[in-house]
Amino acid sequence: MRAAPAAFAILLAVSASAQTLYRLDGTTLPANQAGTIADAELARDHVTGAQIAFLHNGRTTWKYAYGLRDVEHHLPMTTDTYIWAASVTKAVFATWVMTLVEQHRLDLDKPIADYMPGGLTGYYHDTSLLTADPRYRRITPRMLLSHTSSLCNYAPADMPDGKLRVQYDPGTRYAYSGEGLTLLQYVIEQAITHEPIEISMQRDLFTPLGMNTTSLTWNNRF
Repeated sequence: MRAAPAAFAILLAVSASAQTLYRLDGTTLPANQAGTIADAELARDHVTGAQIAFLHNGRTTWKYAYGLRDVEHHLPMTTDTYIWAASVTKAVFATWVMTLVEQHRLDLDKPIADYMPGGLTGYYHDTSLLTADPRYRRITPRMLLSHTSSLCNYAPADMPDGKLRVQYDPGTRYAYSGEGLTLLQYVIEQAITHEPIEISMQRDLFTPLGMNTTSLTWNNRF
């Protein structure tokens, strides 16, 4: 989406009454005017539906919904509509991974090959080319989290043969990789937690933070 006007982009927080939004320079903007700005920007970029939430000091202080959540049935988006988080999940996953680091259960700079001495058998697609490459032994959790592992974004779609492989020397440059996060998830589940990530993150992150409407897997109440 195109950048929003500065008047909207620099909004920092809102008052507890949710009537006034405060800019970084101390000036204010009525909440209804912010909604008008959001409507115009989202409509201009042909966004089907969106939610906007402002947080201040750990509290949600203003929420806004735009457009539709279901085009076929013409159902409106609401501020409490469940939304697929997509790759926002990567940042949440990385936050949880850092709790493992703080607990000294995971070393960011220990090669994943050292965590998985038996190889990656059981990973959801073919890793034979990856593990056969000597450079694989240099890939670390830090590289996987920072998209510098040399892995593609999604092997079945990005590689001609659908196989995961080292594409350049790990750690030498950035290249966005969903595979990197998925591979790290697999390593953690197999070598550290020995349980599905959904269980771990619900117990360690979502529940303590009161994220009662968040899940990594589909829940019928959604």
